[in-house]
Amino acid sequence: MTGMLSILGCHAGDIRITFDKDDPREVEKAKRIISDMLKRGYLLFVEDEDGKAYKVVSFDADTNEYVLKDNPIPEGCVLRTARKPKPCQVCREIIHANEQYYDRGGRVWHIRCKAPPKPLARSRKSNRRSLTKSKATGVAPTAGG
Repeated sequence: MTGMLSILGCHAGDIRITFDKDDPREVEKAKRIISDMLKRGYLLFVEDEDGKAYKVVSFDADTNEYVLKDNPIPEGCVLRTARKPKPCQVCREIIHANEQYYDRGGRVWHIRCKAPPKPLARSRKSNRRSLTKSKATGVAPTAGG
């Protein structure tokens, strides 16, 4: 299987990077790109077999694996970055500018809050996905929301 990374961008448009998992040079290049993107503040998401998106929290270059947040993004929600402060509709605290939050049809809340409806049960699947077997999507920190 070929690994793939789609990068959503505003200024240069969308970019799609594919690489052959059997070519060590292409795998090394993909590892450098992913590590650099995470350092620069890009949000990365990996889809599982069921099409659910998991946020990448880090990348393990030694094992070529994305390290994922335990639970997928709640169904019907969009992960956004605040441009200006707004109130969380769960805990009533302020979501500060440049802070990430969930949005479902205008209802917004902190990632740390219990998302309505109740959070999904913790998955028993590994919270890692192989670089060479995954479809990942990156969003630039300047993409807005």
